[in-house]
Amino acid sequence: MTARQHRLRSGAEQVRLGCQRQGDELQLETDQGERQFQVVQEEGEVVLRRDGETIRGVVLVERDQVTVSFNGRSWTLARVREAGEAPAETRSGDIEAPMTGTVLEVLCAAGDPVEAGAPLIILEAMKMEHRLTAPAASVVAAVDAEPGQQVDIGHCLIRLDPA
Repeated sequence: MTARQHRLRSGAEQVRLGCQRQGDELQLETDQGERQFQVVQEEGEVVLRRDGETIRGVVLVERDQVTVSFNGRSWTLARVREAGEAPAETRSGDIEAPMTGTVLEVLCAAGDPVEAGAPLIILEAMKMEHRLTAPAASVVAAVDAEPGQQVDIGHCLIRLDPA
């Protein structure tokens, strides 16, 4: 499995972050090196363990930013785009997992026409259900998710074509 690459900015500083998760093992890679953690989710918190150290916090992933709160401190990191790259809202009709979680239900199939706001998939993450919906009237081009499947943040769950 290849690490998912992210480019984030905090103030003037840009950070490259590679994330790879397999089961409860998480590998993070930055310009400053690699770290491996065991991931446990408990009561809405993300818990990372490494060499006997436990770090508790919350990660909120949105289209254009990531907010991380650990050990009483919070950081909001903006996603960095290449010159000419469209904002996330106007990209192709990919419905991506907004966070690591488990697919509970797939509510559409390839070829289905869907209206704007139609529920497409239900994802469980951090003990909460997240209903992912169609951003516009579309046709489901492909589904890459099934109930019970563990998905990482950014995994393309559903591809939509314009209606």
